[in-house]
Amino acid sequence: MTLNEKLKELRLSAGMTMKQVAKETHLSEASICRYEHGDRAIPLTYIFYWCRKGVFTLNELNDYTLGGKE
Repeated sequence: MTLNEKLKELRLSAGMTMKQVAKETHLSEASICRYEHGDRAIPLTYIFYWCRKGVFTLNELNDYTLGGKE
């Protein structure tokens, strides 16, 4: 599983729409869509948003960015 797939999974498991996440992160809904589809690099602010919500840790981020999880 890639990081963008994991972030989509996290959003869905939190029961949130792209629109809700966009509002909370001050990003556009189109940007959220592009991150989840792998069309755009994911900014750290978006990753930290999930860390602050307690559903994603920096250790998990390390697993996905260094190829530890497939």
